[in-house]
Amino acid sequence: MDISRPDIKKKKRRQQILWGAVAVVVVAAIAFFVTRLKPALTPVDRATIWTDTVKRGSFDRQVRGPGTLVPREESIQLIPAQTDATVVKIRVLPGTKVTPDTILLDLADPQLQQKLLDAQLQLKGAGRLQESAGDSAECSHG
Repeated sequence: MDISRPDIKKKKRRQQILWGAVAVVVVAAIAFFVTRLKPALTPVDRATIWTDTVKRGSFDRQVRGPGTLVPREESIQLIPAQTDATVVKIRVLPGTKVTPDTILLDLADPQLQQKLLDAQLQLKGAGRLQESAGDSAECSHG
């Protein structure tokens, strides 16, 4: 059978009231000190501040920082070569300023080089034929 002990109940109730009162006093003290605080403004020398009136107009901001600029996919334009060729040498690295007459790459096309060589040989051959025809004409008139 349980025995009722009203003295323990009263003691426990007094302890709860005491802790509640202590908590109310602590919260009130903290609130009082917070309201008494001054704003935490950092003092700044007036000579270091630029003041002016607000004006309408464009506003340019320059930002410097490390990183890599990556173009959007739709802004990339592919420039096809006029012939099928292989890149032999890259003359200009990405990010370098260029002008319209700057050579960016050296390309090599063996078939095109062969056609150029054939055309040069034909030109030399035609020149020799013309010289020899001119020499034979001089001999017959002379």
